[in-house]
Amino acid sequence: MKNYIFRSLTNKNLIIKGNLIAKYEINLTGITYDYSGRLDAEELLELWSEAARKKYPDGMVDIMWLVTVEGQRFKPEFIPGQEGLVGEDCFLSYFTHPVSEETGLPLDWTTLSIKPPFWDDDALEGLGFIEHATGWQPNILQTHVSIDFLIEAAKKKSEEVQ
Repeated sequence: MKNYIFRSLTNKNLIIKGNLIAKYEINLTGITYDYSGRLDAEELLELWSEAARKKYPDGMVDIMWLVTVEGQRFKPEFIPGQEGLVGEDCFLSYFTHPVSEETGLPLDWTTLSIKPPFWDDDALEGLGFIEHATGWQPNILQTHVSIDFLIEAAKKKSEEVQ
């Protein structure tokens, strides 16, 4: 585990230490809240893809990246430098650039571990239905994903299971 240290820009006495992890959200996955406990991951993927095609006629859906501190109460903040978030506040709007507690080197955001969204197949809930249905997860800081790619990945995963 790599621990980083950084300070609050608004409270100079607040120093945070811990393992930073990346989380992501594929746009429109909040659809699960409307169907929680009623639809399985594959059914949600189908509904999601219909909604995504309406919002993204080019078939490329946005992925937003956040950083948080593992095991601590820490509000996730946007990872700096994401193209779709120009003008939005990000981690560096509130904190200094994290440095390694061990080496003193600044954090390279592309080296963060990724914590994928949760999906519970028994309770049929969570934002991770796409990952569950497709077996896919984005690369760190990947900004878009193709709807067609996800549908094909789901078909391949389904064929492997049968």
